[in-house]
Amino acid sequence: MDYYKACSVLGIAPGADMTQIKNAYRTLSKQYHPDNSQAEGNTERIAMINEAYSFLERLYETNAAAANSNVIQAAPTRPGKVIGSAVTSHPGSQEARDRRRSFEMKAKAEEAQKKLKARQEMEERREKLREEKAQQKKEKEILNEIKMIRLAHAIEAMLTSEAKE
Repeated sequence: MDYYKACSVLGIAPGADMTQIKNAYRTLSKQYHPDNSQAEGNTERIAMINEAYSFLERLYETNAAAANSNVIQAAPTRPGKVIGSAVTSHPGSQEARDRRRSFEMKAKAEEAQKKLKARQEMEERREKLREEKAQQKKEKEILNEIKMIRLAHAIEAMLTSEAKE
C-alpha cells in the first residue's frame, strides 16, 4: 500500500496529522465493522481500513522519530518539491525508504547490543557462582583437614596417656 492510497482509503488529505488519521480510522471502523453492519464486502473494507491505518501509523512513527515531528510531512505531487524553504520527499521515495531502513537498522543494533549485554551479565553471574562454589569447596576441605588433625592429636594424647599408666 502506498501513501496516497492509504489516505484515500481513510478519506483524509495527504499531510494529515496523527489525530486526523485516528479520527478517520475510528469513524470508518465503527461504520464498516462486521459486528455493526452485515453489508456485503464489509470484511474486505475493514481489512483495507486496518491496513491503511497501520501503514500510516508506521509511517508517522518513522517520520516522527526521524524528524522529531508531530505531523507527517505534506506529500508533494512530485518527489523533492520545494515547500517554503524545506525540500520534502515523497513517503515512498528512496530517501524515505533509506531513513526508514536506517531507523530500523539502528533499532535492531540497539536490540542486539541489549541482548549481548544481558548475555554477558548472565555469564558473569555464572562465573561468580562457580568461583563461590569452588571457594566453599576449598573451605570445606580445609575444615575437614583441621578435624582430622584434631582427631589425630586426640588419639595420640589417648595413646600416650595409656602408655604412661
